[in-house]
Amino acid sequence: MAGPMTVHRFNALCLAVLFFIVWPITTANGEKLRVGLIDPIDGYGLPIQHLPDLRRCLVAVDDSGDIGNSIHLAKCFRDVISVPDHSVEGVCGRPVKLPRHWDLNASHRLYRGVACGPWRPRTIVRDTLLEQQSSPQSPDPWSKWKPLVESNVPNDVVVRIDDQGTDDQGTWQVAFDWDANLVIGEDEVFTLPPARLEQPHLFRRDDAILMMQPVGNPTSESADEIRLKCWTISGSTRDTDRRSEPSLLTLLLQASGDLPNERAGIELVWLDVGGLLPADLGAAMDAAQRLDCEVVFANLGQPGNVATDTAQLLASLSHQTGVAVVVNQRTTVAPDFVAHPAKTSIPDIAEFRDRKQPGSSEAFRRATKLMLQDLRSLRHTVAEQPGSEPTGPIDALFGESASAINSQRFQRIDAGMQVVARIPLDAVDGRVRLSDDGPAIPLHQVEGIRLYDLHGQRIGGPELVDGPAFDHGWPTHTLDHRGGYVIAPETIKWKGKVWNTTDRQCRLSWTRGTAPMLEKTTNRTESEQPETIQLIGSQETPDTLLLSAVTRVERLDRKEESEVPSAVRQSASHLLNRGPSVQSWWYRASSNPGTVRHQTVLQELDETVPAWDQSHLQCWTLLETGWLQTPADRLGAFRHSSPQAEWILVQAVKLPTSPKQAPRLVLASRFEQKADDAPWKRTQHQRRASDPVSSTDKRLWVDEYNGTIPSISMHGAEILWYAFHSPAEQSPATRWLRLSANPNEPAEPHDWLWHYDHDPVAELLQQRLLAGSSPSKILSRTPKPEETLDDPVAWRLYLLALDQPTLRKQHLNEVIAAADHVLELCQQRLGPLPGQETSAAPGSETAGPERTPAFSTPPDPAGILAYAWAADAAYRQVRAIGYRELPDVIATHPIKDMESQNREFESAFGRLCGIVDIHDPRFALALVRHDRRRGHPAKAYEVLYRHAHEGPAMPWYFKKERDLWSDSGWEPLRRLGHARWFLRQANEPVMH
Repeated sequence: MAGPMTVHRFNALCLAVLFFIVWPITTANGEKLRVGLIDPIDGYGLPIQHLPDLRRCLVAVDDSGDIGNSIHLAKCFRDVISVPDHSVEGVCGRPVKLPRHWDLNASHRLYRGVACGPWRPRTIVRDTLLEQQSSPQSPDPWSKWKPLVESNVPNDVVVRIDDQGTDDQGTWQVAFDWDANLVIGEDEVFTLPPARLEQPHLFRRDDAILMMQPVGNPTSESADEIRLKCWTISGSTRDTDRRSEPSLLTLLLQASGDLPNERAGIELVWLDVGGLLPADLGAAMDAAQRLDCEVVFANLGQPGNVATDTAQLLASLSHQTGVAVVVNQRTTVAPDFVAHPAKTSIPDIAEFRDRKQPGSSEAFRRATKLMLQDLRSLRHTVAEQPGSEPTGPIDALFGESASAINSQRFQRIDAGMQVVARIPLDAVDGRVRLSDDGPAIPLHQVEGIRLYDLHGQRIGGPELVDGPAFDHGWPTHTLDHRGGYVIAPETIKWKGKVWNTTDRQCRLSWTRGTAPMLEKTTNRTESEQPETIQLIGSQETPDTLLLSAVTRVERLDRKEESEVPSAVRQSASHLLNRGPSVQSWWYRASSNPGTVRHQTVLQELDETVPAWDQSHLQCWTLLETGWLQTPADRLGAFRHSSPQAEWILVQAVKLPTSPKQAPRLVLASRFEQKADDAPWKRTQHQRRASDPVSSTDKRLWVDEYNGTIPSISMHGAEILWYAFHSPAEQSPATRWLRLSANPNEPAEPHDWLWHYDHDPVAELLQQRLLAGSSPSKILSRTPKPEETLDDPVAWRLYLLALDQPTLRKQHLNEVIAAADHVLELCQQRLGPLPGQETSAAPGSETAGPERTPAFSTPPDPAGILAYAWAADAAYRQVRAIGYRELPDVIATHPIKDMESQNREFESAFGRLCGIVDIHDPRFALALVRHDRRRGHPAKAYEVLYRHAHEGPAMPWYFKKERDLWSDSGWEPLRRLGHARWFLRQANEPVMH
């Protein structure tokens, strides 16, 4: 039990409290102020004259909030080093000449790697390389498969480490072949002294400022892999126009000399954050706390950033980490440029008061100087309770203008440069008409317009990517605008002309109605069904409406990390464990059915489950091939779809107020508008009394339409959205039809592909491997059956044991013969299998893109199982025959009769095409090999990209890509193919 509070103990407690308060402020003479800077490093554009100041101030760099600057380096063994040629086999697939003064004896270690990205020096040289023609062919078959830009052209990196010198022991010499000429020039070599290896090193080359930093334990002589981080601060042609005014870094370097006498200057910690995404900011603020930063300055002026949201998040993180945050724009939480946690309760709509004013840059400079001279006010700000500042009614923000706000015209907000209007409670879409005879412009096409809900919170989601709209993306999200506010600048630009939104002629028009959505449940058939729908609203609808498929919504299944394939986890390893403020979850999306153009990840609307703040979430897309989509996306941002089934890593900033459970997410996909819209005819048109709650009009229109819903398979989707619109105006949509899946529909019986994917023999071999048996041991314990044995299970067990990945090249002829036995046994149940004469190979003149198999699947279970076994044996046989042509196989087993080899391959391939859909991802690699061996690498690559997106192609996707790109004859494509496969072999993510 604690003793009574005596006077002595009370005085001691007061002294302790006083010491706690004063101690952080009073500093020893000469102590430096440690300042963090949140700003992307690459392409920063720092003027050369500030390099000495940066060298003096920079003490640490942390890239917890960014990726892409880390170069993986693999040790060069003697088989890739040519001492006579003084070269090393580069990662990009060709020998690279090393500097003549480099000694290649055993006392030095060599490592090789590859660099990609948009900010490297010598940009113009790589652009020139892209302009080189691959071949004189016309038309070029690779023309549509050349999505390369300069940032995708890789350059070789070679590092030499001295292991035996006295003064030079442990020195790194880093060489970059930036101009991709396969010769390392003297100006492409940089020396990192051993004394301070793990600190950032700054270099100047002409007009370029570069920074490098080894990672981990760079001095270990036994390391087969090392890592180097490299940034181009200035010197890339891309950063020349990036800065129109002094940067935050420049201001901090200048302010270093204005600190009070007890401060010896600034120690700068550069926190590399590329896009101000929420989890990246959380990781950066955790790093600032770990590196003892007293204050962090954040640049909010990055493309695509919403300053209000970012400042609110930084204010919460400031309180959580105890590190003050200063931003370079005034926002609702930072009216004095300091992020106040207490002000996070202020609604978003108040941001109209924080528009950029003339002289704001100078005001920020003055505020920065004062804050750096006295940090006491910043410490008090950090201690504020988040969201503790009281807020009044929304209309109070508009002052005397509040009573005049209406839904027909914009109203100037006091004397400001912003205007506001209300959104009707029954609005379906809205437009602005700039003049009496001018067009009615959809709101989402007007730059600078933002929409808010009734509570003043900005509406986030896919419809805001290109500006707010009522008809973009997933329609449910747009309904939150109803009854809210629309804020616009006083002057807007449209088709080269400036318009004033407060002019008498400028007005708003709304399509209004009480039933913006219709709902139906599908039976999942793809046949067109006649339907009747009723539209009820306060505005008359046309005689004909068009119905078009807009969006498909699929619920994302959350997965435990143990369920994520190893290739995906390896690609994401540097994104995990980013700090205590970042939380991660895995989700799985299905493969793209081929009709999807753009996709976006959204939270599922469910009032029974607390939703996460949308601005606190971001997501990464990864593929089982090893691909990592960069940069990360904000939830609601549209991105181009991929045919491959995706793994989605969602990360959130973890705050005390965050929900305890993972977010419930859906993937919303926008359909490609290829098919004609379906016309619906009006069959009934009448008036009825309106609902006074939902409409201000006295009467409503009731219109009935008949038509058919276009046949689109649900493809595992939960919801399909269709849009009704007038033939005269394609956008915006006036009504939506929501087609929901029927959860009670019975499951379909297993087809032969299910049995192909759930092969008990393959599972048995996998269990033996997991139990510790080697592939050779499994084969030795699986004897070859007697030739007369009619047991397909025994023959299949022998076939799969022979055809294990590490053994199949040694037993190709045995694999082919065993597959023949299985096929013969399957024919006893299925009848004669198709041969070459019954099946034209896809790609030939007689083949179509979608052929049906030569014989149909039997209906009984035994026949279905035999069909799956026949397909498996036929595929393995085609692969084994093709493997005979691999260079390492030919070296030991030359092909004596190439004509016979061609006939055998074409016959087996033709039989496979008769059994399976050769474009199915399970079998598409056979078609890739078929097209390549016929001399059509561009066609083979198209098959690889569009169809080999799951199944057996996954581990070898980038190897196949390398081989096909090498056949293209185009050097940049060949280099990129080699670089990607190198990264994949090293379990590194492929991002370029």
